Amino acid sequence: MTKASQGNQGDTPWWRRILQPWWTKTIAGMVVLAALVGGANDGWGIWDRITQTSTGHEGVDPSGNGATAAPAPTNDPGGWGPGRTMYTGNIPSTIPLLNSVADHPLYGDMRNFVNVRSLSKGTYNGDIVRADIGDEVVVSVVVHNNAADNLPPEQTTIHGLRMRYTVGRDTTDDPIRVVIEADNASAVWDSASVVTPVRTSLQFISGSITFKTNHASDHPLRVPDAKFAQGGSVPLGQSKLDGELPVGYDKNGVYQGAGIAEFRLVVVASTE
Repeated sequence: MTKASQGNQGDTPWWRRILQPWWTKTIAGMVVLAALVGGANDGWGIWDRITQTSTGHEGVDPSGNGATAAPAPTNDPGGWGPGRTMYTGNIPSTIPLLNSVADHPLYGDMRNFVNVRSLSKGTYNGDIVRADIGDEVVVSVVVHNNAADNLPPEQTTIHGLRMRYTVGRDTTDDPIRVVIEADNASAVWDSASVVTPVRTSLQFISGSITFKTNHASDHPLRVPDAKFAQGGSVPLGQSKLDGELPVGYDKNGVYQGAGIAEFRLVVVASTE
């Protein structure tokens, strides 16, 4: 699995590009080609046929080998999971589905959705970051509803969307596991690690959780976190923290279905 490049393309931040339409890009290219060859009317007719056909398939595992992920051990918050059927830009899901696309045009394999970076050292997002006592790290979590965006919202909207996390303690390799779950979509999890030269722990910074969507990008949603540090879940949502994550364009032309959650941790000396 690969992460997206975290650098900017032009003036557009990487996280803002993740919030844009994904599976329609390939189809749109085919529409443009068809329109050039056979005229605009034929092009849009092909668009209609492709979008209908693309949602009528079952998901596939692009690796072809039925790859699965071992569940994270109860005494170690690392790892990713569960092993699941993966979908593609040509074959999206027909039901609400979290982070189960193998070929997102920017991000790649969306099973790998947790990144960490050092705020103190200015490093880029990745699976592993090196840090020292006193450093602050930022955990970024890509949240994506992989349902096709041309189906009725009552069929594809995620309800009860929420997030929780666990961390390792008293170690030189502190794993951070984030779980995304919902009332009508299977839970998924992924992890990243903070590596330190001495044994440390990671402490949650209260008030640091935000959720960016196309409805809340310049002013991200501030997420209450009273239970988060103790392993409790916090609500997320497209335009407010109500757990709702629809897909497709809303009536104002804003694209929905994806968000970036972030929270901060500080590296502290181990007391255990």
